Amino acid sequence: MTLLIACAISLSPALVLAAACPPAPEDETGEYIYIRTENSWAMVANSTDRVIDSKVKSHQENKVDATDGGIAGGDDPSVVGQWAAPIPFPVISIHTSVLHTGQVIAYAFPGPNQAKLWNPSTGVFTSVNMSDDIFCSGHSQLADGRLYVAGGNNSGCEFRGIFDTNIFDPVATNWARQQNMANARWYPTNVTMPDGRVLIFSGLNDVCDMTIQCEMFTPGSGLSLVPEGERFLELYPRMHVLSNGKIAHVSTENSAWTFTLGEGWEFVDWNNFGWRSQNTSVLLPGYTDRIMILGGNSPLTNTAEIIDFTQPSPQFVYTTPMHHARAHANATILPDKTVLVVGGGQSGLYGSPILTPELYNPQTAIWTELPSLVYGRMYHSTSVLLPDGRVLVAGQDNGPGQNTAEIYSPPYLFRGPRPNISSTPANVAYGQAFTINTPNAATIESVVFIKLSTVTHSVNFEQRLRELDFVAQGGSLIATAPPTPNLAPPGYYL
Repeated sequence: MTLLIACAISLSPALVLAAACPPAPEDETGEYIYIRTENSWAMVANSTDRVIDSKVKSHQENKVDATDGGIAGGDDPSVVGQWAAPIPFPVISIHTSVLHTGQVIAYAFPGPNQAKLWNPSTGVFTSVNMSDDIFCSGHSQLADGRLYVAGGNNSGCEFRGIFDTNIFDPVATNWARQQNMANARWYPTNVTMPDGRVLIFSGLNDVCDMTIQCEMFTPGSGLSLVPEGERFLELYPRMHVLSNGKIAHVSTENSAWTFTLGEGWEFVDWNNFGWRSQNTSVLLPGYTDRIMILGGNSPLTNTAEIIDFTQPSPQFVYTTPMHHARAHANATILPDKTVLVVGGGQSGLYGSPILTPELYNPQTAIWTELPSLVYGRMYHSTSVLLPDGRVLVAGQDNGPGQNTAEIYSPPYLFRGPRPNISSTPANVAYGQAFTINTPNAATIESVVFIKLSTVTHSVNFEQRLRELDFVAQGGSLIATAPPTPNLAPPGYYL
């Protein structure tokens, strides 16, 4: 039997690579309504039947065609996976990060003292509270495995950021205040660069205005301004590191840009659909520099577009639309090089939830519908890949499911015995050949690295998958780490 191997399946340690609202817009057609979302207005369809689809030319025929893509038949878990019954989760998992210790840290609002560690193996929760209100912060995984958190919420005022930065140490299980930023930030995006430094973009400042300045955190040195990074970006901009070291910014705006440290911004292309408020994006597994943007509610859509930054003139191209239009969804990369899109909904922050997840295969552009969630997971929900290959879906600060989590076991966990990994190195260097000892070496067909997830507000700041070259030798695999940090920024990988 041919089996997939990913270090996420192993119980061994993960591997580290060294190294205030404006007036609502007017709609003269009456086809849409506007809802207030955070500090902006989102345009949504005036009816849940009115869904904008890439294949539709008329507003009179814009329901999603359920025949688009592939629909999984039956309840065979080797085809569609399986959900476990919801479990109690004593923190609303608005911010969720997988740590190199195997535990998961989640925190919520209002105010301080809302952070907890969860051990997926034992189910035990441990409070790791702090004094700052870090709700609506940005966060990123540092090369040494600590979690860097920028900004948060001024609990005395709606939509106002704070200057604070903090680091959580997964080993010591404590928080440490760091240098204040030059700008207060609420809804910023952190990007870990190939050299281990962290760029911080966007956010609302202490007077509720957009922050255009970019800042950089250098571990061991502190914060500095990045003048060439100044640009108006919407809240929680969707950004990804490319193989040439540039940063791609792909949404929620209607265009794509790249940023180069030391140089600045460069326009790339306009997308086809337009503004995608409350959408999500993902660096597609199995490819280099191919990014998909999907969903959104301005207006509500099931469409998805892909832009390939390896091309001389990258352009957005529509791929197969999802079965269900959705905003506030999460997209999680799985070790079999598929993408799980889960949650989201079709009306405002919490209305008309989509309980049916979908699995996207980048190789075939087919969407497969999966068994349903029990609870809606829309605004303030999260989804992360766990070290054992399952997926934790939690959050949404509204409704009966807000203090629960649901765990999904993907199809690959039901396709025969799982490989046994007896040992791996504690760390590897870029381009280094390293040994994975396993009695299943002869049947392994794929070895991958997946960056630890850190997620909030439909943005996974870190996730990426790199497939590794390998050969089988007796009872072991000789795999080669990614050649450069541009392909895999330093830090812990599953």
